Amino acid sequence: MVTRPEPRLTAVVLAAGASSRFGSAKALAPFRGTTLLGWALQELLACAYISDAFVVVGGHADVVGPHAIASGARVVSCADWARGMTASLRCAAAEAQALEASAVLVCAVDQPAATRAHFTRLIGHLHAGSTVVASSYEGIFGIPTLFSNDHFAELANLPDGARGKDVIERHRTDSRFASEPLALGTLDVDTRDDLERATLAFGREITT
Repeated sequence: MVTRPEPRLTAVVLAAGASSRFGSAKALAPFRGTTLLGWALQELLACAYISDAFVVVGGHADVVGPHAIASGARVVSCADWARGMTASLRCAAAEAQALEASAVLVCAVDQPAATRAHFTRLIGHLHAGSTVVASSYEGIFGIPTLFSNDHFAELANLPDGARGKDVIERHRTDSRFASEPLALGTLDVDTRDDLERATLAFGREITT
């Protein structure tokens, strides 16, 4: 039996947006005894196979960056953050390339349903040979998503207006595509009302 080598896996939290609908840096919004960013990093860094985590910052970098470092992550500044999430994704892919990582787990700062258990299941597909592993919710595929280094250049060269979901769709019929369901994956935090709903939904310990 051939044993596959464990990938050198890095994780990124995209947190460069202006949070205009939230009214302040939503990465620092209180959630489950920490912040949205703190929660995301806590769950990522609890995964045994993740050896490195970084946060892409842009808007509110002056406050989000120090919090990311205090939460155990590195910081990557995105000079083009105002051009949208695609710019942040390009920065993330470039950093993963520079690290010579085998794969990158791309997460958003405002998706509190994602937990260490879900991340571990995604990583299981990577170990089994998949090169794109997406989360699925309500009939769609999206982040958190794992991309192997086969796709770093593709991500790093996405044009403005394209999305990570476009890459997922491009490879969805490939034999090395996999997905994992994420309950309440559509519940992201764009407004303070969203934060209240997330707090109510996840007030108990999340184990799935």
